[in-house]
Amino acid sequence: MTRQQTWAQKAFELVSVKAQNGNLRGTEKSKYKTMCMRFPALLQQSGLVQALHFLSRDDSWVPYLGDLAQVVAVEKDALLRRARTSATIDYMALSQEVAGAAQWMRRIAQAELSNVDEEQGD
Repeated sequence: MTRQQTWAQKAFELVSVKAQNGNLRGTEKSKYKTMCMRFPALLQQSGLVQALHFLSRDDSWVPYLGDLAQVVAVEKDALLRRARTSATIDYMALSQEVAGAAQWMRRIAQAELSNVDEEQGD
């Protein structure tokens, strides 16, 4: 199985749980979807360390950060530490991995969390 396939499978498992019967409720689910949709652009615009720091500073983004770390197959704290302390070449590789995983989470969220905003309006 390729890395892309692994990321897609893991992202589907994590995001679909949030969509169906996850432990996120109402606005938390909406925030999760928002971050799924916006994080790839934030990552490209700000860089890995700044984007991850943004996620880690607010408790409402932590579920997304934890799932993103799982898709990349790293513990959340280890991902943050690797991003801050890696040599340039390793940082670039990690950035590409996280970007690929974030894109899969975005794609899955588009499909699985498409009705979140509609639920909020009821």
